[in-house]
Amino acid sequence: KLFPQLTTSSIALLLLLAVFFCAWVWQSGPGLLAAVLATLGFNFLFLPPLYTFTIEDPRNVSALVVFLVSGLLIGRLSALSRQRLTLLEAERRDLIALTQLSQGFLADTNRESLLGVAADRLRQALQCEQIAILLADERGDLAQRTETPKTQFREDLAQLAYRQGNSASFPS
Repeated sequence: KLFPQLTTSSIALLLLLAVFFCAWVWQSGPGLLAAVLATLGFNFLFLPPLYTFTIEDPRNVSALVVFLVSGLLIGRLSALSRQRLTLLEAERRDLIALTQLSQGFLADTNRESLLGVAADRLRQALQCEQIAILLADERGDLAQRTETPKTQFREDLAQLAYRQGNSASFPS
């Protein structure tokens, strides 16, 4: 026997732990591969007859199937939890950005400085380099109110998009 001090069930649990680790670190594909390799290795190294893929005891067939299914499930669940943790961290960053935006609005009461704060916070939240905020004036024409430095945009396209979005109130 390869590890005489360990029982077969202890070795199976260690292999499942290795599958979990692979799936947690490298996601589902490597977790699936680790589960299959662990099942084959468990059969080859620890189930009699040793050093062959032949299964002597029919009870070991069901044990190997349970081991493989357990490895696949553990791998998939750990990969899913890792993905969800990544999504949760992204949502947390978005929430922090929105909180900072609302704090900026509450801290300023001047309309022009509020628009500057909004442009800066939107730029950060959207992870872009440039932002321009345009508002309609009394005549219904867009007037540029604020922008981040070096912002370039086509005013004619902005006007067209605005007019098409408000076609009920502007004749074509």
